[in-house]
Amino acid sequence: RVRCGSDLVVERPLLALRSRFEPALDSWRGSTAMRVSRLRAGGQSLSNFQGRLTFAGNARETVGNLELVSGDASAGAFRAARTRLDGRYSIARPQGVSFEGAIEARQLTIEGDRLAAIAGGLRGARGTPVGPIAASLADALLRAGRGGADASSRLRLAVRPGSGALNFHRLRIESRSGARLLATGGEGIDYSWPSGDFGVNGGFALSGGGFPDARFVLNQPRVGGPIEGSGRIAPMAAGGARLAFGDIAFTAAPGGRTSFRSVAVIDGPFGGGRVEGLTLPLTGRFGADGFALGEGCVTGALRGLQVQNLRLGAARLALCPVGRAMLRSGTRGLEGGAELRAPRFAGRLGASPITLAADRLRVDLESLSATRLAVRLRTASGVNRLDLARLSGRFNAHGIAGGYGGLAGELANVPLLVSEGRGAWRFERGNLAVAGRLLVADRQAPVRFHPLASDDFRLTLIDNRIHAAGSLNHPASGTRVALTTIDHDLGSGAGHAVIDVDALRFAPRGLQPEALTPLTIGVVALVEGAVSGRGRIEWDAGGVRSTGTFGTQDMNLAAPFGPVEGLATQIHFTDLLGLASAPGQEARVRLIRAGIDVYDGVVRYQIRPNYRIAVESARWPLAGGTLTLRPTTLDFSQESTKYLTFEIEALDAARFIQLMEFSNIAATGTYDGIVPMQFTERGGRIVGGRLAARQGGGTLSYVGELSDRDLGAYGVLAFDALKSLRYSRLEINLDGALDGEFLTRINMDGLARDASVARRRSGGLSGIVVGRVLGQLARVPFHFNIRIQGRFRALIATARSFEDPSELIRAALPQLLETGTGPGPTPVPTVQPEESEPVR
Repeated sequence: RVRCGSDLVVERPLLALRSRFEPALDSWRGSTAMRVSRLRAGGQSLSNFQGRLTFAGNARETVGNLELVSGDASAGAFRAARTRLDGRYSIARPQGVSFEGAIEARQLTIEGDRLAAIAGGLRGARGTPVGPIAASLADALLRAGRGGADASSRLRLAVRPGSGALNFHRLRIESRSGARLLATGGEGIDYSWPSGDFGVNGGFALSGGGFPDARFVLNQPRVGGPIEGSGRIAPMAAGGARLAFGDIAFTAAPGGRTSFRSVAVIDGPFGGGRVEGLTLPLTGRFGADGFALGEGCVTGALRGLQVQNLRLGAARLALCPVGRAMLRSGTRGLEGGAELRAPRFAGRLGASPITLAADRLRVDLESLSATRLAVRLRTASGVNRLDLARLSGRFNAHGIAGGYGGLAGELANVPLLVSEGRGAWRFERGNLAVAGRLLVADRQAPVRFHPLASDDFRLTLIDNRIHAAGSLNHPASGTRVALTTIDHDLGSGAGHAVIDVDALRFAPRGLQPEALTPLTIGVVALVEGAVSGRGRIEWDAGGVRSTGTFGTQDMNLAAPFGPVEGLATQIHFTDLLGLASAPGQEARVRLIRAGIDVYDGVVRYQIRPNYRIAVESARWPLAGGTLTLRPTTLDFSQESTKYLTFEIEALDAARFIQLMEFSNIAATGTYDGIVPMQFTERGGRIVGGRLAARQGGGTLSYVGELSDRDLGAYGVLAFDALKSLRYSRLEINLDGALDGEFLTRINMDGLARDASVARRRSGGLSGIVVGRVLGQLARVPFHFNIRIQGRFRALIATARSFEDPSELIRAALPQLLETGTGPGPTPVPTVQPEESEPVR
């Protein structure tokens, strides 16, 4: 072994030495053929080489020529299977070892791990518009490095104690992959150790083997110092992507740094989309403290961007760094990020104009975020709106995933508002998935329903198609109201929504319709029963269509005119959003208690737009006759009077009295009449109602007990006549509020059939005289004008309570419970407690 300091080591040299020394051994000359197992100089080494060496010199300096061929050579990350050196060397004190000559390397390769790391970094651009170009460069690099290359250069080497320098000029590297690197003119490439600094000076050219043609002229006066010069790289294209750089200028910057300036124009695909003409000014620097790109704000431009069926037009981009630079070297490798400030885009989604805007859009190597993102899609029927208060996501191996908040939006064709959306999202392989919660409200005025909440909202965007689903719940109770699914094709603009209601149940002490919609306030209350059905909304270029069928069976409720029991109906909507149905809808009602109980009614109706209900017909059997409602239209769009006119035909008096449970009255006869009614939010009233007996009259008997006090003789006579009266004419006129003051006028003509009762009631001589007089008068025709005034329900209750007071007791119990005078919980208030008014 031969060692010169610690930097030059020759192992197992074999020398065929021929030399001549001066007598004093202070100078020498000669030559030698040699074989050496290994030679190391700094970080470089030669193994298994042989050659010829000449020398001449003295103890101060020795010089000579060196010709050798090495079977294996390495310099840092470079390896060569065969290397040839040819040049002149010098060994001097204290200068060290120097060499100047030529070098040739065959099958030059680069250490595999180094290549893999560089290629991996390039492939990290996968999914970006320059991803195909970066992948192509990675492949070219691997082919050039691993396939082997032949290299030649003029070489200068200087090894001093503790340091060294290496220079290559007129460098030529030709890879078997076809790549070629040339360094012409100037001083070429310098490398020094132990600092590891590189220096460049001269012209450099790269071409072939998958690399773009590149030309650089660089000047670096001091190794490791700033660089000045210029460069040009030919446009690159691969996999539908194109990257073009403008002229690159290098200048010296303070602190020994090198600044560079250029512009990049990018066309390329990304995640199911494509960008066109993305123009970005490039400014940066590099030096001993690392690398930085984009340390200040720049203004870029975009010619176009397409994501599936979305195409955006030209736009200007205000791009600023996040932190010190958009891209920089750091302790963990590359770092940085960029922020688009107030970006505005306009374009088309399919055939519809669209605009996108945000306060800011921030992207770094690990994540992205946006604030106040707004999307507007204009169609023939209006503007579709989507707003996001915040959006964030992190890149992963498959794509990007994150969260969102403050989502709000609406479809122009669908009068619904979405708000308070928040949840998670992910974008992988061109597909979008969203999950979270939101509120759905009505945007019409007046609103048709109160906001509903969805806690299990799901949305996917795959192949230009949106699919969304979720349940809609009553926010306060959590009761599921409906299950909704939505499908929409972004390409055609067509889609549909399906709304399923599965046995939505109402109960007096649970959920009530007014908790879901204000339309039922003042119309129904204390609803008990379930609603089921399905609705479908469709939209396309021709507009919006909505249909549905909803129904209920055996529902009980309270209405302004009284309790309703056993309601059953199915509504077939021809316009679900407009709440309009086909004509001829049918409802069956088992019982309505409106003071007079009516059973087994059939109502045919149609729901018309603007909250109007057209009653086509309504019919009830009533005491051997019929109760019929004339056709009418009820307006529920605003507070208004509803007019209902009932016709009574062939009412049998005896059966009616039996129905009303008047145990102290008996009558016969057949009646017809008309009962006009008016209903408002404050209740109902009869205006000008009239009942009249048919020709032939009938009989009337009042068989209840009667006190003689304050009646007088004519009063006794009148009531005695009513105990058994045959009438030829009887008319009843009705006016007043159902839940308030009510006036009934009865006009009747008739003859008393039996005066024996009157005679029996008159005692003594005077009584006998009066009785005989009354007996004669009984044959005289009577004309009765009877006026009854009081609260309508109270009058009915009074008549019933003469024999059975239990109904009055039952009606009074809720009032006692509400005032806390009775035991048990406080009941839910009713619209109008039946027969609960004070009796007059």
